[in-house]
Amino acid sequence: ESKEGKEPMSPELYRNVCKWLLEWGILDGVFAALFIALSWNLVCRGNSTAKIRLSHLKWSVFDAMQVNFKHSKTDQRGDSKQKKRHLFSNVFEYYIDLPFLLGLFLGCCFTFGQTRGRRRFPGGSKSQSKRISKILKKVLAEHEDEVKGIGYDSVDNIGVHSIWKGAASFL
Repeated sequence: ESKEGKEPMSPELYRNVCKWLLEWGILDGVFAALFIALSWNLVCRGNSTAKIRLSHLKWSVFDAMQVNFKHSKTDQRGDSKQKKRHLFSNVFEYYIDLPFLLGLFLGCCFTFGQTRGRRRFPGGSKSQSKRISKILKKVLAEHEDEVKGIGYDSVDNIGVHSIWKGAASFL
């Protein structure tokens, strides 16, 4: 039985992981930092984060980005009303600031035409979940001693599902 994602990600680890990913200075780091920050702030599973489309995002008020979910785990077909969630900026911690990460992603990683129905993270949700899982494992392995210093026994127990569990526990 896989233990990946069994332990919730703490707010401290969430912040550190996003910071470490940006310190890489590569496109995978930018992609992963945005993916993790969106998953944490939306308190959703990685599969749902991967399904976010450009048309789901809008600036509804001065200081908040609105994300409209068309489905949820209990409403896979999207029969009920949209689930609107508001995401706010964090100007004091750039590495988890959603407008900054989104701008960085659009400026560096988003190299194809921006059409209304296109997903924020191109490709299937399963392929993006696998991609983020590999990147997360890599960054955690690079910083294993620091992760253990935060209080985790092993980096093997932390996965993409840990993001959702950690955000839900934190709230």
